[in-house]
Amino acid sequence: DLPPAVATLAALLLLPAGAAAAGILIGAGIAAKLYPAVLLPALVAWANRRWALIAGVAAAVVAGAAAFATTLPALGSSVLGYHLSRGIQVESNWGLALLWAAHAGVPVRVVYSFGSFNTVAAAAPLLKHAADALSLAAVAGGAAVAWRRRHALGGGAGTIAALCYALLAVIMSTGTVLSPQYLVWLLGLGAAAAALRPALLRPVALLVPIGIVTQFLYPFHYGDLLTGRVLELGLLTIRNAGLLGSGLWALRIELAGDEAPQRWQAGHQ
Repeated sequence: DLPPAVATLAALLLLPAGAAAAGILIGAGIAAKLYPAVLLPALVAWANRRWALIAGVAAAVVAGAAAFATTLPALGSSVLGYHLSRGIQVESNWGLALLWAAHAGVPVRVVYSFGSFNTVAAAAPLLKHAADALSLAAVAGGAAVAWRRRHALGGGAGTIAALCYALLAVIMSTGTVLSPQYLVWLLGLGAAAAALRPALLRPVALLVPIGIVTQFLYPFHYGDLLTGRVLELGLLTIRNAGLLGSGLWALRIELAGDEAPQRWQAGHQ
């Protein structure tokens, strides 16, 4: 998870001055882990040289795929099939909701599949469709906000880093899989956003307690979480609420425009 996270961070910092180079880095991140693809519509909407960005992404993805040219169809089918068939992981908000529902008598099972522990219930397929719809809406919304902020500010690495941080935090919160290591994706984005946009310091700082609670739950108390113990469910609820809250808080600050950093600076003079 660390290489694509670093590539994505470097791409955002390069984007204002070098769209093609930024595209190559984002493409490398996509080839390694796929997740930077959810940020691509926002980056394209924000960039001044969109076609250079897209060309850079395409070049990196094609170069990465060339190494697997002889097995590419089977590999693509395997990767897509794997992700499309995955269930609702217990640590996601949807899995958390099902674990709480089990306390109310709803039949819910926890099974190990696709390399993770997932919840199985009658409502699981419907929840998965809802998660996909919300995630797609977040991607589209992120692109719309990126377009709006680009025209409002003229562009800056701090702005796009803040937007990508907010967007990724929201998408992680709406997705059906939320593994502990996914927080690595946010750390670099959050550091850049807070350094370049001081108003983002407080929402990004939530990553500290979020990380502490995550480490407490996994691996030390993961077994208790899987059995639905109330303490661990409560801590996971706090962790997930903090993650979603951090993303929405950062998004609100960016939507407020230049007024937010001015208020922050005035309050710290």
